[in-house]
Amino acid sequence: MTKRSVAIILCLAVVALTVSACNLRPKPVIINTYVISTKATLNKVLVSKPYPYTLILPPILGALPLRTQKILYHSSDITLSPYLYSRWEYAPTHMLMVKMINVVNKSGLFKAATYRATGAHGNLYLETILLDFTHHLSPSGQTSYGVVSAIFLLIDGKTRNILASKTFTVKKPAPTLNAEGAALALNAASDELSLKLLAWLKITLESLPKAP
Repeated sequence: MTKRSVAIILCLAVVALTVSACNLRPKPVIINTYVISTKATLNKVLVSKPYPYTLILPPILGALPLRTQKILYHSSDITLSPYLYSRWEYAPTHMLMVKMINVVNKSGLFKAATYRATGAHGNLYLETILLDFTHHLSPSGQTSYGVVSAIFLLIDGKTRNILASKTFTVKKPAPTLNAEGAALALNAASDELSLKLLAWLKITLESLPKAP
């Protein structure tokens, strides 16, 4: 065997090893990102004239897992796990806050509704505690649903007294047993939660003085 032949064989071996090494590199993980629609979806404006109140919404409170971008699911009553390759674009507490602001403003119930972070002062404050925003799998593993649950506290801006409180829990079936199905179900549940919130606020406002 000539020196040239040996050199060619060595070059081919190096190329083969390089290609093999490239094939052994782990493939990049694709992370799917989902959002909850923050648009206001109302069939009609609830009132023809707004009540003379400005509503302030402080940041939504919730357990730490609900303040992250993890999409969470329950495989049992006690087991809570995240989907590994899927996440929310923003934390549920943030997405729900934006949705509530948009829905309340479109409803026409108040003179204005805004975030507390803007520095505005209001006649009323709406405190929200998010209890659940997860995908629940049935024990059989054949069906599942998204659950959104929250406590709402309507507070007097001057006295800081609680004027009214309400807890809502909404369940919506998920079309698939994965993160995509979870996102669709939780989006539908948050829509219904917003409408329930508006109906409750309207009833509560009717019992308050006509002037702040």
